[in-house]
This record gives sequence, C-alpha cells and structure tokens, in this order.
Amino acid sequence: MVISISYLSFIIIIICILFIILLIFMHHKPECYIFAYGSLVNNYSTISTLHNLNIIDTTVCAIQRIFHSFDSKTKAIPCRVYGILRSWNYQITNDIKTGGLSKGATYLGAISKIEAVCNGVLIPLTFRQLEILDCREKDYIRTKINYDKIQNLTSNKIYKIPIYFYQTKNIQVPNQNNPILQSYLDTCLNGFIEIDRNLKNSNYEMTREFIQSTEGWNTKYWMNDRIYPHRPFVFSPNAYLINKLLVENIDSEIIKNIQ
Repeated sequence: MVISISYLSFIIIIICILFIILLIFMHHKPECYIFAYGSLVNNYSTISTLHNLNIIDTTVCAIQRIFHSFDSKTKAIPCRVYGILRSWNYQITNDIKTGGLSKGATYLGAISKIEAVCNGVLIPLTFRQLEILDCREKDYIRTKINYDKIQNLTSNKIYKIPIYFYQTKNIQVPNQNNPILQSYLDTCLNGFIEIDRNLKNSNYEMTREFIQSTEGWNTKYWMNDRIYPHRPFVFSPNAYLINKLLVENIDSEIIKNIQ
C-alpha cells in the first residue's frame, strides 16, 4: 500500500512538472518589453508585483524570471537606452499611503533627456502582465522607446514589439519626510549585481554604471533603514559588496550624511 501511494505521488509530480513546462511553451512569446531601470531589475520585485495574475500566469511568470536563461525569448536583456535620465525624483502620492502607517520615501524615476544614458534590462511581458505593472506604476507615465535608442549588451535578440519605460510624472527631490531608503536601494543594487554575475562582470560594471549614471545622490536625506544596520548581511547577503560599490562611486561627504 505504501509503495502504491508513493508511486502515485511520483506520477502526480511528473504530470505537474510536464504541465508547467507546457504552460511555459504556451506563454513564452512576449508581446512587449518594459525597460526596467530600478527595483524592477530585481527578479523578486517583478514577481511580487505580478502576483495579482491568475495562478497559471503567476507560475509561468515566476519560472520564466527565475530560470529565464533557458529561453532567450523570455530572458531579461541587459541594455543601455540613450535619451533617458535616471534620478531620485519620484515620491508616492498621499492616496497610496495608508494614513500615518506608511512613511514617505523618494524612489527612482526617469525622464527623457537627449544627452543622457540609462542602463537596465528589457523585461519581456504579455499585455496582461503589462496591465499589472501599470497598476503599480500608476503615478508614472508609460512612454514608448524607439528601437534605435537601445544598445543591446548581449547576443539575445530584441524582438520588434513595443518597448516602454515608466517616466516620472511629477518630479520631486528627497526631503526630510521623503528620504532615499537604503532598503529600496539594496533591492535595486541586488538586481544589478545579479546582472553582473550573469554577464560574468568581475568588476560589477553594470552596477557601477547604475550608480554613476543616476542623479540625485547629493542629498542629506538618505536613511539607512536596513533591518540590522550594524549586521546588514543577516537579511542582505550582498550588503558589504553594496557598501563597497557605493563608497567607491559616490563622494565620501555624501556617504557621511546617511542617517
């Protein structure tokens, strides 16, 4: 009886795996790209945003983003986009905050600027997935990017489908009530560090470029809100690497102002 149950369980697991693989092939074709330049570069941030999809689409999205290297059609493509400036310029509107329970912060945003260059990744999406992202980024303006503005940093093909980025609608700089948060920055930097490791960049060139090409660091409103700021590696394994990259690429006087 035990053997029969174990055998049945094994068969069920195999069927589930085959079903998931079938779903991936059914859903693998992207319908558009979103150019991610901040927290969406981080796989887990994207997956958590798309959790409102139905269970099938959520499973497919998670597998595609975690194991994207198996299929070039669903792989996030590292790139540079010319004509986009990334900076600390976005704050959540009051209607999103729940009274006094949520504190303010300043997040990364982007604007169109001819002479600027911004690095990040192109994330392939279905239009349904794009709708979910639009809900999260509702205070941004989804803006189309021309193909000739994109420099592909890999050998993966960029398909002739719409490409968008989220542009800041109302530009606001960090202030006392809306500082830069280290926990959010860690999310962004962990995403870029993962790109560097996938590209085998031993000097973390993509991450350094992210820091160097981002404007708005020169502020006294930058808060270290890590859970254990004296032992950050407990919850952020890359904490010491992040600290090193920040110190090497941002003026020391600015670093000293972190609260």
